[in-house]
Amino acid sequence: MRRDRRQMIRGILGAVGVAWLTMVTLVVVVANEVAIPLDFLLRPAAVVLLPALIIGLVCGLVGAVGGRVAAVVAGVIVILPELWVLAVGLAGIEAIIWLAQRRVVTTRLGVGQLAVFTVLVLFAVSLLRLAPSVADYAAADSGPVDAPGPPVYLLLLDGYPRADELAKLGIDTSGFIGELEARGFDHYPDATSAHQWTHRTLQAMVAGSADGIPDEAGWNTEEQAVRAALRLPTGFVAIDPPASHVVMRGGRQLTAGGMNDFEVHLLGMSLGGALARDWAAALVADSLRGHFEGSLRLLASSDSSRTFAHVLAPHPPFLYAGGVAQCWPDCGIFDVTPSSLGMSLEEWADGMSEQLVAVNARVMTAVDDILERHPNAVIVLFSDHGGKFDGAAELHHTFLAARTPGRPGLFEAEPHPHALLRLTMEAYP
Repeated sequence: MRRDRRQMIRGILGAVGVAWLTMVTLVVVVANEVAIPLDFLLRPAAVVLLPALIIGLVCGLVGAVGGRVAAVVAGVIVILPELWVLAVGLAGIEAIIWLAQRRVVTTRLGVGQLAVFTVLVLFAVSLLRLAPSVADYAAADSGPVDAPGPPVYLLLLDGYPRADELAKLGIDTSGFIGELEARGFDHYPDATSAHQWTHRTLQAMVAGSADGIPDEAGWNTEEQAVRAALRLPTGFVAIDPPASHVVMRGGRQLTAGGMNDFEVHLLGMSLGGALARDWAAALVADSLRGHFEGSLRLLASSDSSRTFAHVLAPHPPFLYAGGVAQCWPDCGIFDVTPSSLGMSLEEWADGMSEQLVAVNARVMTAVDDILERHPNAVIVLFSDHGGKFDGAAELHHTFLAARTPGRPGLFEAEPHPHALLRLTMEAYP
């Protein structure tokens, strides 16, 4: 009896380990298809422990051997249910091997060994492909640790359309702009970006010039290389966005917590996204909303002499106007164009209008909190690209408003995202 109990416990623990390894392997496989920092793998690897325990308890009852095969199949179905045919096929091969060896007296290939070996090989190969990303954590920082001038706050409002483009949709932001101007901001109504892709805009901003940087997304390997090169000077505190491919490195990093786009993508592909889409969408919306509001609080409370924050608002999803788009998870969580979101232009405009009311109010609160603590603060509010709702020209029409004490109209000659960091650091060294 005691021996049977030990064997059952061993089977359960083995199934838990195999299920966890299978799910982590698939997480790493998906990570190879996007540009993310390696630390973005840690939380998903921890979260899948819970389903691994459940799978282990169920599959472990099959036995120490058969439970491994069941755990692999269950792990695949939980993380990537669309691969169920491959998982069942692997289980079928295991069954054929078992049947073929029933009368073999010599050493046999144990049931489950092929499945586990396949997972281990896939895990090792996928990790090897991610190995170059280790350089993210080895590169030396550069730049001043602190600065004696006024504190500088750069806030990237992702996808904030230019005022004249919003006016074409019947959206009036003159009230928000007027409030900013009353607080000493200059509004740059002709601001433009050389790029329509966020990572390219940031690449140019870090370089201080758009020269030689193409206005194209690039393949995954190129996008990964761009992400790894997005480095701010050491003196900056960088508040991370929930978009993994544009996380800044180089200075001290802060995060408001919540889910990032990689985790949202995994959730959407998982069994949870397939069977409980509405629950998952509500969870994602609440998390992204909390991340946005938390990032603004971190920005306003930062005591660093240099702070950069990147928020994914008013960029869709319209968190304050219906939440996650109905097309998710079939569309990307940060898809932006009306067509990609399955919306008409009128529906998109209604969502953006309502979104902007909430976003502008929260940004204004953050600005006031900063100015209450630092009346001499330099504050730059800018977007990386347009709203992407009306063709080529609008893609490059961006929002820019800046409070630059002692240097009015600082960006008048170059109202472009790629010039902001360079000109700000030159004006306030």
